[in-house]
Amino acid sequence: MTMITVSVNGETKTFPKGITIKEMLKQLSFHDEWLGVAVNKEFVPKDAFEKTALKSGDEVDVLAPVSGG
Repeated sequence: MTMITVSVNGETKTFPKGITIKEMLKQLSFHDEWLGVAVNKEFVPKDAFEKTALKSGDEVDVLAPVSGG
């Protein structure tokens, strides 16, 4: 199986080639219900998580809401 290397929140991770954002989030134990994701500094709408495949070298930022005032 071919693997790719992706930066997730600044950490280098290895995944199978063709992995989608949704699959990556599941593998990393993120619950995508309240998350925002950017790939290479570009926001990805939640309805595209299942269709957007990552490529080697991508920089992914997973953003969770922060409460406070």
